Amino acid sequence: MTNITTDFDKFCETFNAQELEHIVFVSYGYDFTLEAYYYHCFNDEFFDAFFKDNPSAAAYATHFGNISWDDDRIKFDAHGYLETISDWDYENLLIENREEIVEEAIELFKYEGKVFDEEINARIAEYLNK
Repeated sequence: MTNITTDFDKFCETFNAQELEHIVFVSYGYDFTLEAYYYHCFNDEFFDAFFKDNPSAAAYATHFGNISWDDDRIKFDAHGYLETISDWDYENLLIENREEIVEEAIELFKYEGKVFDEEINARIAEYLNK
């Protein structure tokens, strides 16, 4: 079996987890794309923002969710329950799905222009101008 690496694969491999997280954050802010990879910091600010006036909803979402109190990040699952992930697992999630994330970054760049940080914008522009 031959492993063929494309220019797109090579381009994707240039992105580290921090850059992929930036792409997810920006893309989600535009049109909620990449929602599967969008996590909040797991801290009091999260609970204040989403459950400040409704502690019973927080208890419900936590009880029926998939929570580890040692994890670093948190989000709502498809049912509105909470799920958490460690920073280590989150970085691996981003790296494992880097092609999808970079593909979305390219599409957003094509339609919205320079929306990412300067370095990511430059790299995408260079890739598209090849």
